[in-house]
Amino acid sequence: MSGNKIVVLLGLILLTISGSAQTVIESGTIEYERETNLHKLNQDNEWFTRMKDQVAKYHIAYYDLLFMSEQAYFKPGKEVENKVGWFAPPAIANKVHTDLKTGKVTASKSIFEQNYLVSDSMRNVKWKITNEFRNIAGYECRKAVGKIYDSVIVVAFYADQISPSVGPENFNGLPGAILGLAIPRMHTTWFATKVTKAAYNETLPIEIPSKGNSTTGPKMAEEIKGSLKDWGSYVNKMLWFILL
Repeated sequence: MSGNKIVVLLGLILLTISGSAQTVIESGTIEYERETNLHKLNQDNEWFTRMKDQVAKYHIAYYDLLFMSEQAYFKPGKEVENKVGWFAPPAIANKVHTDLKTGKVTASKSIFEQNYLVSDSMRNVKWKITNEFRNIAGYECRKAVGKIYDSVIVVAFYADQISPSVGPENFNGLPGAILGLAIPRMHTTWFATKVTKAAYNETLPIEIPSKGNSTTGPKMAEEIKGSLKDWGSYVNKMLWFILL
C-alpha cells in the first residue's frame, strides 16, 4: 500500500473515531434540579420578611424531561423535602407536553389550588448565542442569552450533542437541548443532573396532560392577576412563574 493511501486510511479511521465520540442523542431523559432563592424572591413581601428566619433559603425541586425526535414531556421528578411552608414558589407541579412538529404546547398547571389545562404555542425566544461554554452533566454546553416578558433576561446553556430543540418548561429554540437555564430576576435556575439515552427502539412514557380547566396562557394570566390585585408589584414575579 502506498504512503498516500495509508495517510487517507488513517484519516478515515480518525474521522470514524471522532464521529462515534460525538454520537448525537435523539431520544432519552434529562433530569433537572430547579433551585429558587426564596429569600431574594420574596424580599419585597412584608409578610415574608417577618417570617424569613423560619424559612429555608432555597426551594429545591426535580423534574424529568422525556424527549424524542418530535415530542417532549416535562414533569415533576423525584420528591425532596423542603422546609419552606407557605412560601414554596408557584407552578412547581407543572406538566408540559410539546409537539415539536406542530409547535403546540399543552400544559397542566396547579396554581393556588386551581387546576388549569393550558393550550399554547412553543415559546419564541430571540436567542443570542455566545462563545462561552460550560460543562453540565458531562456535556460541553454553549451559552445563549434571550428575553421573555419583554424585559426578563434568560441565560441558557445547550448541548448540540442532544439533537431535539428542547428544554425545561416551555423553553426551546436552540441548536440542541437546554441543560442549564437561569432567570436572574426570578432567582431560579434549572440545571441537568444527568442525561439518560433511550435504548434502541424504546418508546418513552410521554403523556399529553388532560386534567384541569381548559384555557389559554393570556386568559389564565388575566384571571390570576385579578385575584392578586392587592399584592402590588409582587404579582409580576408570581405571573412570571405561572406563565413559564
